[in-house]
Amino acid sequence: MEDAEETPAEMFQRKLKVSSALSNKLVSGGLRTIEEVAYFPLSEFQEISGLSSTEAGDLRYIAKAYLLNETLDKDPDFW
Repeated sequence: MEDAEETPAEMFQRKLKVSSALSNKLVSGGLRTIEEVAYFPLSEFQEISGLSSTEAGDLRYIAKAYLLNETLDKDPDFW
């Protein structure tokens, strides 16, 4: 069971395995969910967090992979 008091930054750290510094940058940029990280425009990622386009792309990839795995875990017959 997830902690009801978990902040978005803590959730990013736990689910995406990112540092506290990066998770705080994401939150300060207005991101609150894994879905937002997964589909946030690369150009805007660079503006908020100062990440390179490669780093921003990697972060989006990790978020999308997490979402896919979560979907498959909930519904193994998804495919």
